[in-house]
Formats: sequence, structure tokens, C-alpha cells
Amino acid sequence: TGVPLKELEKLNPEYKDKWIPAGAKVKIPQRETQQAARETQQVVKSRRDERSTISELERESANIPTSPSLNITKFQPPVEGKISKVQKGIEIFAPCSAPVRAVDSGRVIYSGGDIQAYGNMVIIEHRNFISLYAYNEANLVKRGENVSKGQIIARVGKRNGNEECSLRFEIRNKEGIPLDPTEYISFQ
Repeated sequence: TGVPLKELEKLNPEYKDKWIPAGAKVKIPQRETQQAARETQQVVKSRRDERSTISELERESANIPTSPSLNITKFQPPVEGKISKVQKGIEIFAPCSAPVRAVDSGRVIYSGGDIQAYGNMVIIEHRNFISLYAYNEANLVKRGENVSKGQIIARVGKRNGNEECSLRFEIRNKEGIPLDPTEYISFQ
């Protein structure tokens, strides 16, 4: 709806600093009018286009090994570097400004810096999961954009108060439950 996160948190304090579960009802400001209706129509159209693209990709990737718990194809890391497990995800230590790539095709559902602990962050909704890329020096995509697997979406930056550059990477199922990204990354 184009409403800033802070405004949504004020109206829905029960979801402050939390993922909103699928199907949850949230309050939004009254100013959601014809503009929001037009945006909704555009999202519905882009989802139809995305579904047909995903169907084509599914046919092409029918013989690629998948990870058992979500049935998603193993993917390349979003950036090359030393991986360290952290709560809810991993940190990948890489050179500053290194390109961060989308691990799979999807739609950007968040691109901003409203959540201080994560700094600049991009969140992409994929067919079976959600991926999160944080501590970015710069986000190169905007909310609502469709991205392709391997597309550069950000540049590696620094976590607040840290001298070393790294990417915070998380994947979650559609209900927002964190999954171990190392189970889905193909190390070559």
C-alpha cells in the first residue's frame, strides 16, 4: 500500500519487529485509495506473469536435485565469501561493494533501511520461500520489482558497528519461519 513501516507498526503494535504471518489482518491508514487499488491491480497482473514464468522454469528444472523440506532447488550463495552461522541465518564475509545476487527469481517485497538492526535490506518473495539480504551498502532494486535468479540486487556493506564487510542472508518459509540457509546453498 506504500505505507511506511513505522506507520504500520503504530497501528499494529502486536507485529512490531516481527514477521506478519500469512493471512493476518492488519490495520492500514485511511489514505489507501484509488492509488492503492491501481497498485493492487498491477501486483495481481505481475503475479499472473510471474506464475507463467515460474511454470516455464519448473518445466526446465524438473531434473535438478532439490532440498527435501521445502522442495526448492539448491541455489548458489548470493555472494562468495566465508560463511558464519548466526541466529535465523548466516553472515557471508565478502569484500565491501561486492555484488549481491538474488538466489532465485521472485518479487521484491521490501527494499529499505527502516529496521536499524538490519540496515539496508532487500526481501524477495519466491515461489516457495522468502529470502532476505541485509547490511547492504546499497540496495539496487525497488519494492514491487520482479528479479531474476542471479540478478545483482545490492552491494555488500557493513553491519552497524562492525569493521568487516558482510552480507546477512536468511531464508524463511511462507509463514515467516526461519530456515537454515546452508541446507539450500550449493557449495561448489
